[in-house]
Amino acid sequence: MKSHITEKAALLLAAIASSGRFGVQLFFLLSGYLITSLLLREKEVTGHINVRAFYVRRILRIWPLYFFVLTLAALWPWSGRLPLSYFAGFLLLAGNWIVVLFGVADSWAIILWSVSIEEQFYLLWPLGMKFFFSTRLAVHGSRAHRDRQFGACVSCARIGAQRPGLVQ
Repeated sequence: MKSHITEKAALLLAAIASSGRFGVQLFFLLSGYLITSLLLREKEVTGHINVRAFYVRRILRIWPLYFFVLTLAALWPWSGRLPLSYFAGFLLLAGNWIVVLFGVADSWAIILWSVSIEEQFYLLWPLGMKFFFSTRLAVHGSRAHRDRQFGACVSCARIGAQRPGLVQ
């Protein structure tokens, strides 16, 4: 049996299918903005950035579900099980680098590569901001000026994190 689809419908479906990569980039951009805003607000209110408290909040929010899904993917008895070598990389929150090195595994859990990038960002960004504020690099001026400066830094950091080319 032959399936018929109009050219406009085919183009629309192709556009929808290829637009997912922009959703991931938008998610990373919004996440970077949110985290930066939270850290800037903490600095403004308390006078410093408590990196340890930030890490604890991120761990309690993200890790329980992440590691549950990761364990489920490794033990999954049907097709789509995450290979052990991939599991080890994802366990170390380096799943994006495992995908870069070994390619995309035939597993439903491969989408966790984006969580790896987020966790790497969460690990480094607060330290970078704390260092920035502890040096003479910090701008002493209006909040709007500092926000623009950090916005540019977030954009550069997020673009750099995406360069491994995971989303094609």
